[in-house]
Amino acid sequence: MKSGKMIKKLYDAMVANHFQNLEISLGQVSCRLVAFPHDPTDPSAVLPEMGAAEVGSDDLEVPQDSEKSLADKLVKVIAERVGVFYSGSNPVSAGQSVLLGNVLGTIRGISFEYHINAPVDGRVVSIHINEGEIVEYGRMLFCLERETNE
Repeated sequence: MKSGKMIKKLYDAMVANHFQNLEISLGQVSCRLVAFPHDPTDPSAVLPEMGAAEVGSDDLEVPQDSEKSLADKLVKVIAERVGVFYSGSNPVSAGQSVLLGNVLGTIRGISFEYHINAPVDGRVVSIHINEGEIVEYGRMLFCLERETNE
């Protein structure tokens, strides 16, 4: 199989399984594939390391008897660009309620300014970035607790 076709198959499998990054090393040759979501406002289009992703039960201790566990309610907001983080004139804080689409911060690069929007209605559980920090692609920036309508 030609290299291009193999890479295409790997990329398709990566996207189908909701992986954001795939790094393969075979001897002295290595390859890194990165997938970008098509619609950054659609949480289902974003992958486990990017935008919004469910936190797995391995990451949290969750009571077994709850119908909808805390892990099912948490959403990670992951950097989709590389640049410098700015919280803006109205920075969000832990515990604050946010609505779908609210700007949580901005990543600025040389020729762009990218707004980080809340992927769901909910509450800010934690903030993992400080004003002026350099943001690497795939870095977790915020953790939100999804609002439930029970």
